[in-house]
Amino acid sequence: FAKATSELVENSIATGNIDAFTTSFLPYIFIVCMVITVVTQIRCLNTGLAKFDALIVVPVYQSFWNVFGITGGLVFFQEYQYMTATDGVLYTLGLCITFKGVAMLVNERSNSLQNAVLHEGDSLGSAKCYDSVDHRNMDETVDTIEEGELDGLV
Repeated sequence: FAKATSELVENSIATGNIDAFTTSFLPYIFIVCMVITVVTQIRCLNTGLAKFDALIVVPVYQSFWNVFGITGGLVFFQEYQYMTATDGVLYTLGLCITFKGVAMLVNERSNSLQNAVLHEGDSLGSAKCYDSVDHRNMDETVDTIEEGELDGLV
């Protein structure tokens, strides 16, 4: 919706046809849909960041933003009609590389978290510390804390 709205406004200004905004309800539908989409995306991103590691959420979010933005423009503006066979192959290759990269990132991060949980408490007197916000394995050993060691840290 963002690209459609910006194209609509740009073409209206470039051609001097501002009447499209006064004679049709379609520009307003695009603007409302764009605002709803942006608010929904920000809310989903914030929910993901609250529940999962930012090292997974942000790349996945950005990758899907790019893939669906490009694919949406390809379909909405019928840009596929002007694509050559080479363009189609390169577009498909780009999609495959993007999805494979995201899958590798998520799988690697998931495996490292599982390994950290499996090896928790391997030695007596030590435990793994986890950041409650982004669930990163901090690999810190918790030892006996002498009285006064934490002064000035709070």
